[in-house]
Amino acid sequence: MIYAGFKFAPIPNWDSIVTIKAPRNYKDPMIIANYVAKRKAEMETGEAAVGLLTGSVVQIAWARDDEFAGIKTVEGDDVLKVFHELLMAPTGLTPVAGYRIHRALKILSLQNAGSDEPPLTVEDIRTIDDRYNRPSGFIDPVSLMFGTTDIDFYSVAARCGTPVDTSDPKALVEFAKVMLRNVDIGQ
Repeated sequence: MIYAGFKFAPIPNWDSIVTIKAPRNYKDPMIIANYVAKRKAEMETGEAAVGLLTGSVVQIAWARDDEFAGIKTVEGDDVLKVFHELLMAPTGLTPVAGYRIHRALKILSLQNAGSDEPPLTVEDIRTIDDRYNRPSGFIDPVSLMFGTTDIDFYSVAARCGTPVDTSDPKALVEFAKVMLRNVDIGQ
């Protein structure tokens, strides 16, 4: 098993891609401006970082359960190299587990499209969907256990007795290990 953690961030100028509008019933220009500013700040610290149109993966942490070298991390240009070599390469169908792994792999596919890295095939991209939460596939422990990742992560961590910071990919590696410590993934 490979355990992975991802740090997401909005792409530069993400707000030029997504138009933030106030509700139609807002008429006062000051109230509209305040709403737009507040919504932009909210999106910048969360939603925009993981949005398919606006997000990017800026750091990956990972560990193998069969190695004692500890957790490794990469960022910058090396993120796509790890994406190819570790996550998308044929790994003997070794499962890869991580919180929001499906979203991370989809965003990394988009990042790859605009890079000088080797191209992905349609089969590579379909594999992300086909192997999601499947034995020997890409396992999201929160989605697997709770049926969705649209659940308060900190409540999940508290429920499972593993407080964790979602902005720290290394902590997310440990979180995945704890969440799946007694789950047979069917290797």
